[in-house]
Amino acid sequence: MFKFMIKIWHIITVTFLMLFIFSFLFYLGVNPIDVENFLGAKIIRAFTTTTSADVPANPFNNLAAQLNNKENSLNAKEQDLNDIQNNLSNQTDALKRWLVYIVPLVIALFILVLINFYFDYKERKMLSKLEENEIKIIEAEKRLEEKIDKKD
Repeated sequence: MFKFMIKIWHIITVTFLMLFIFSFLFYLGVNPIDVENFLGAKIIRAFTTTTSADVPANPFNNLAAQLNNKENSLNAKEQDLNDIQNNLSNQTDALKRWLVYIVPLVIALFILVLINFYFDYKERKMLSKLEENEIKIIEAEKRLEEKIDKKD
């Protein structure tokens, strides 16, 4: 019975450890879908071709190009700021959501460790009682042998 309980205990501990590891990897964003998207983007870039045509430079299209470049850079900066703001809000939401999962897991692992210590204590206590009983039996056998030797 005791060995069965220890076996179940180890299965539960390993299961919680694996669950904790997989949730941590998922939290880091390590999953096969992202890897496939990254590799797919590289393959698409390798097979695409671009064409372009040039217009001779003059003051009007130089100013227009500079204005377009400035407008594009401002739009890109605005988009970056919006992305940063969205990422920060998403990260705090994700952190709160993961805390809801990780804190109970850590508490459960702590409780499992405490239960393990309890089982180890009980096992040591049981083994010490067995050793005491063996010592008593050996002493009783010696006394019995001494009585038998005295009678003879």
